[in-house]
Amino acid sequence: MRQWTAAKGENPDTLLFFRMGDFYELFYDDAVLASRLLQITLTARNKEKGEPVPIDPERWTNNTKAAFSAATGHAASSNNPELTPAHLLDALLQQQETMTRPLLAQVGVDPDTLAGKVQEQLSRLPRAQGGAEPGLSREAREVLEAAEK
Repeated sequence: MRQWTAAKGENPDTLLFFRMGDFYELFYDDAVLASRLLQITLTARNKEKGEPVPIDPERWTNNTKAAFSAATGHAASSNNPELTPAHLLDALLQQQETMTRPLLAQVGVDPDTLAGKVQEQLSRLPRAQGGAEPGLSREAREVLEAAEK
C-alpha cells in the first residue's frame, strides 16, 4: 500500500487503478467514486483497522467465487437491487459437491428445509427495474468481512 499511497499523492485528482497481482484495483475514495459512477458493487476489507479496503476475492476459494457469482446473478435476474446474505446462502445451498450441506446436516439443520425457507425469503425481497448490477447490502458486506477474518 505504500506504493499506492505514493502514486496517489502524485496524482490526487485521478482515479488510480493500482495493479495487484493480475488485476487492477481501486482503493479508498477512488473505489467509492468508481462504484457509484460505474454502478458496480463496492466491497471492503480491513474495516477493523479503521480504513476499509475492498474485499479481496483473490483470497476466496473457487467454490466461494462461484457462489458469489451465482448469488449476484440470481439477484440481478430477480431484479433485486441488493445482494443479500439470503442470496449467498441460496447459492451455497445450490452447490451440491461442497461441504455446506453436510455441515448443516451435521449440526442438525435439514438443508432442503433451509433451502425452502431461503427461497421464501428471497421471494419477498424488493424488486427494481433498470438493469443495474445489484449492490452489496450492508448485511452481506458484514458477512463477507467476517468470513475474511
